[in-house]
Amino acid sequence: MEMITRENLLIDDCDYDGVQFHFLPIDVDESTLYETGDYILRLHGILTNGRRMRIDVCGIKPFFDILIDGVNVDEMLSEIKCESHEVIQAKPINLFCGNAKEFVRFYFKNSGIRSKQLKMVKDRYVTYSNDLTFHYRKVLNVHRDHIINGQNPPKRNRIMILCWDIETYSSRDGGEVPKPEYDEDEDLNECEDWIFRRSYSQEQMIMNFAYCVRLINPDVMMGFNDGGYDWPFVLKKAERLNLLQDFVSVMGGTKFKGSSIIDAGYNIYENNIKITAQDNVKVMYFRRLGTLMIDVMVSFRKMYPNSERNSLSHFLKMTNLEGKVDLSHLVLRRYYRDCKEGNVKIKAWSIKHENASDSMGLYVIVQGHLKDKRNEMKLKMKQLGGILEEKRSRDEYND
Repeated sequence: MEMITRENLLIDDCDYDGVQFHFLPIDVDESTLYETGDYILRLHGILTNGRRMRIDVCGIKPFFDILIDGVNVDEMLSEIKCESHEVIQAKPINLFCGNAKEFVRFYFKNSGIRSKQLKMVKDRYVTYSNDLTFHYRKVLNVHRDHIINGQNPPKRNRIMILCWDIETYSSRDGGEVPKPEYDEDEDLNECEDWIFRRSYSQEQMIMNFAYCVRLINPDVMMGFNDGGYDWPFVLKKAERLNLLQDFVSVMGGTKFKGSSIIDAGYNIYENNIKITAQDNVKVMYFRRLGTLMIDVMVSFRKMYPNSERNSLSHFLKMTNLEGKVDLSHLVLRRYYRDCKEGNVKIKAWSIKHENASDSMGLYVIVQGHLKDKRNEMKLKMKQLGGILEEKRSRDEYND
């Protein structure tokens, strides 16, 4: 297995001892090398000096296993087209058995060939390591000793966080919240700190937003209810204005052919997030490799599942932060109409927390909560790893 950094100069001024360097993965995807057709695992993340890096892990062969139990092995081997195979001994995770069983592990050139062969035989054989969608999780688990070293954590950690919001306006009567499927409903403003770019049309503004995000290239992108309103509005409005291909290309840095991007699901994800046993939240967002998307409203609803209100103003008061003017969309509509059609200047308001590390802003609270959850999960995984290691040693001793 070979690990190839895209640009070795990036690690010159970080914690690099000539043998290893600290790298915090944020996202992972698996692909196929265009030149050779080989499987490649790509890790996207940041270094201790705050720079972004992509690490390509080459030389891995995707695989799946078939249980040898009343199976004609010669017939099976002649049926499955693979690069190589080997017999392994392991204990099935879903069965209790005192002794290890024999499996045939089949290795393939890339994940596409693996998926095709797996679909062909999965109904006639007992298969393991057979995930068709997220095989990289198995790859990382098998090769974790070569890729991951949790010792000697980095001394510092700088992460670029982008907080964003949109403002919308509708000239339709009826008092409804603006929706992307109506031409009269417009996206007036998409806000980020530090970057301001004047737009003279809705189309130009949507594309400017994509260029700004690509320029900032954030590690974390956060908004309040952005998965429930902001992202769906921007993506569906871009589709209605025939901008979706260009938007996806700029945001994701990849060109796509065809006109069914939102149907095919390129970088556009819809999830149901569980809040309580009776309550789920549906979110839509754009997935950028290397960027973690966080909906702050969803995070606070999970932190306070019994809260009767879900507004930004309510959560600000709950956390003893400076409040905001809680205006209905009807009042905002009047302000926007006066500004848009009457050339009336209005004064904007904002939430401030001095952008200091010791100031507990709303997003900082969410980050702290997520960090606590992460540490709690790491502790549980460490305890589980100790139990499994003890069991493995006991099994080896008994054998």
